[in-house]
Amino acid sequence: PLHYIRQALGPAANLSEGALAPMLAAKPDAIILADMGTLPPGDLNALESWIKSGGLLIRFAGPRMTQNLTQGDMFLTPVALRKGNRALDGALTWEKPARLAPFDKSSPFFGLDIPADIVVNRQLLAEPDQDLAGKVWGALDDGTPLVTASALERGMIVLFHTTATPEWSNLALSGLFPGMLARAIRMAGASVHDRQAAATGALPPLSVLDGFGQ
Repeated sequence: PLHYIRQALGPAANLSEGALAPMLAAKPDAIILADMGTLPPGDLNALESWIKSGGLLIRFAGPRMTQNLTQGDMFLTPVALRKGNRALDGALTWEKPARLAPFDKSSPFFGLDIPADIVVNRQLLAEPDQDLAGKVWGALDDGTPLVTASALERGMIVLFHTTATPEWSNLALSGLFPGMLARAIRMAGASVHDRQAAATGALPPLSVLDGFGQ
């Protein structure tokens, strides 16, 4: 999975790869976990503290995350998830692969062009919740979430409900993938107000000049 993330973000970010503890010690703006399995309690607690202090965690679904859900071992997700994954392909389902719905104006992805040939064959489903709609950054054409996000104190958790590889979707092979990751990374270190501004496509100013020249 890191290959596709590396190719998507390489031109737009300084990337480092390694074990979680050294990454947290380096105090990065964002951390990306691609289909991560069970984390040791010490790493999990350290990661949670880092997010609460302002870190941005981006996660991708996959078989290992699905296995954790089946075992009831799942932490640090923006929404509650159903056990297992939803298969939209194969001989044992009547459902067809789903396509992406247009991004809502409240989404940080609003304005990105969605290629017509992107399909999702598998996804992790979110449990129904009255607050779910406000946490959806992107959805499939049947209304189920593709990307969800929520704040955790000063930080934020973002979850792509499909893989960062072509295993569950061809999203990672598309030109849309780098744009979505770049928009998500933009949220790193942003305040709640700046996140709301970024959701409309605006960037927070680096400096401000008032009428008195200060």
